[in-house]
Amino acid sequence: MAEADEEWQEPPVNDEEDDTAEGGVGKAVAQINSHLLHPGATQRDQFLLMRNDEVGLFWNTGKGDPELVYTRQNWTDHPPVFSPNGSFLCTFHKQGIALWCGPQFTRVARWAHPGARLVEWSPQEGYACTWGPDPIRGEEEGEDWNCAIWSSSPSASSQPLRTFLIESPSSNAGNSDGKRTLEWPVFKFSHDDKYVARMVQGEKSGIYVYELPGMGLEGKKPLRIDEVQGFSWSPSDNLLSFWVPEVANNPARVTVTKFPQRDVQLRTKNLFNVADCKMHWSPSGSHLSVQVTRYTKTKKSTFTNFEIFRIKEKDVPVDVVDMKQTETIVQFAWEPSDSTYRFAVLANEGTGAATKTIVYVYDVPPPTAPTTGAGPSAKEVAVPITTKVFRQLDRKSVAGVHWSPKGRFIVLRGTGGDIEFHDVDDGITMAQQEHFGMGGVEWDPSGRYVASVVTGWKSGLDTGYNFYTLTGQPIIRKTVMGLRYFSWRPRPPTLLSTEQMKAIRKNLKKYSEKYEKMDALRETEVDREVKERKKKLWEEWQAYRAECLARVALAKPLRLKLRGWDDDERPVEGAVEGDGGEVVEEWMEEVVEEHEEEVDDVADEDDD
Repeated sequence: MAEADEEWQEPPVNDEEDDTAEGGVGKAVAQINSHLLHPGATQRDQFLLMRNDEVGLFWNTGKGDPELVYTRQNWTDHPPVFSPNGSFLCTFHKQGIALWCGPQFTRVARWAHPGARLVEWSPQEGYACTWGPDPIRGEEEGEDWNCAIWSSSPSASSQPLRTFLIESPSSNAGNSDGKRTLEWPVFKFSHDDKYVARMVQGEKSGIYVYELPGMGLEGKKPLRIDEVQGFSWSPSDNLLSFWVPEVANNPARVTVTKFPQRDVQLRTKNLFNVADCKMHWSPSGSHLSVQVTRYTKTKKSTFTNFEIFRIKEKDVPVDVVDMKQTETIVQFAWEPSDSTYRFAVLANEGTGAATKTIVYVYDVPPPTAPTTGAGPSAKEVAVPITTKVFRQLDRKSVAGVHWSPKGRFIVLRGTGGDIEFHDVDDGITMAQQEHFGMGGVEWDPSGRYVASVVTGWKSGLDTGYNFYTLTGQPIIRKTVMGLRYFSWRPRPPTLLSTEQMKAIRKNLKKYSEKYEKMDALRETEVDREVKERKKKLWEEWQAYRAECLARVALAKPLRLKLRGWDDDERPVEGAVEGDGGEVVEEWMEEVVEEHEEEVDDVADEDDD
């Protein structure tokens, strides 16, 4: 037996299993957004498919079959997840999570979290939180963990910044005993990646805010809030909103506070007869909608209203939007737009077969309310503007409302596979389509295309996806057997300022002509590529045919010697019978006409 070397040697790396063996980590990070520089990337987006154990990334061409970018077998144990800006792709493995980026999807980092199932990214992609169902034994007794905070930097260690032991995340509904359960994500990141916070209930109730990347408590102490039930970060500022229920004679309340200035509260609103609250920040952070579920006077049922906090205005005024007590709120969704302030509410009214669905679109006052008055000598009086219904759509059955990422357009997803494309500004239904068994609707990041998807998780039917334009015109219907997952690749936020975007909208016709020409040129290039591919195939066929004819001609003397003729249909000239040749005569008969005639029985006539 050979003696072991006393000095440790690093084991060789298997190139087939470790992409980092190519030494391309730095190059991959440098080209992290190389897909955005691809010709035509301004007009189309990538999407990811997981089919059985195969993962593939494709370009949506906007016309015809998609274009394959990258594919890999047995890449992940569970559906992969893109980071918020599409820079990284997370894959799940028994040992933990791997991070991939760059044009060839080079592995740039590993997170050693065995059995991880969920990932929550920070808005700036600098950090992530992972969770797994099974606790992992810590280095010391009593330090088991199943939730961890990680840095996404390739130079960071494969070990977490900090670990925690968290209960299993669950749905928004409470348990049968009335106690609320923890919801995912457990940890929530601030908009600038400076802080990450979690809510703790019980004896140490409060919001624990940690500074990144050190993961120490900000101010060395938590934000103590008795009986806190939920919290949320603003998407544009370091503002925390939270709510507490009614305790003893104290009303429930919703509070918006600055951070890290703990004692600076922008607004507090007292609420009564509260069963539950859900907080929804608008994408720009200008408004906070609090969905309040209240008990009726008899305490036997509940109803809902919305408290709209106008964050950017002085003293943070609050609008109240009341819903009918017979309506059950199914979904709330802000419009992703910087020029308008609207939200949609999906509600069901009635029970059983008489149930109908109503989609309300509310118009919210802009951050700065206009004033009236003519001239400097006139007294200007503020005009009170409140949130009001802008559109109302009565439908038989709607399962979900999906806003375009650019605003204005919404897609209504029906329970039976119906899809309705609606223009909110003009109040018109542009198209209606159907995709039987559909389990989801996904807008691409540009807002130009919509995908309806049927996956194996939702249906045992033929799985696949359909693409439509934003106006509802079908582009492609694709059957993908074994489809398990579909996802568009996100894009980073635009670098244009609000003024630049307004200028583009003002001169939209000029830009439209430019991009229409680019679209036509791209379609011409696609047609040219198809023709060149067909021409190449034809030339390959002709070359193969010529090669076969040459082999046939080369073997002709041998055929003559063995059989005495050149082909199987006729003997060659000069061949004689018995010399290997044989003349075969073939008779062919054809029925011209067939006639049946009934004949009397002669024997019976003789007996008579």
